[in-house]
Amino acid sequence: MDEKVNQSRPTGCAIAILLLLFAAAGARVTWADEDGGADRTLYLTLEEGAGKVRMHAVFGAEEKSYTVSETPDKLRRDFTKLYRKLDKAKATRAVVRERLGRYEQPFYGPVAAFLDAAEQVQFIIDEHTIQYAFDLVNFKGRPLFLQKPISY
Repeated sequence: MDEKVNQSRPTGCAIAILLLLFAAAGARVTWADEDGGADRTLYLTLEEGAGKVRMHAVFGAEEKSYTVSETPDKLRRDFTKLYRKLDKAKATRAVVRERLGRYEQPFYGPVAAFLDAAEQVQFIIDEHTIQYAFDLVNFKGRPLFLQKPISY
């Protein structure tokens, strides 16, 4: 029987730990037009509804929409369990990999070419997907936030 999962947002401790991880990794924030040239930002809009998580990607003049194969309930359980570990300072790379490792292909596979070409990624989320730390999910074997500047 599945354990009942609290659907609340991450606690302050979990968020603080994530911010420390970002800072330690050297993550930086840039603006879309910082170089005065073309916008090389990948915009990923995420929406949850009707038992599905849908993603819409915009990169320059190209767009792609797709549905994530995992259910919102499964995503919520995995991220909630990860946040609980973070709150207790028991999150290791192995724990993150265990909880989020299966999401690389469903989240980023359809837009891998966009991610390769993008200089940064901006997630546009709704009130349901705010609890998912999409930037912790691996892209090509490493957490996305270690490879690209991320904004929400």
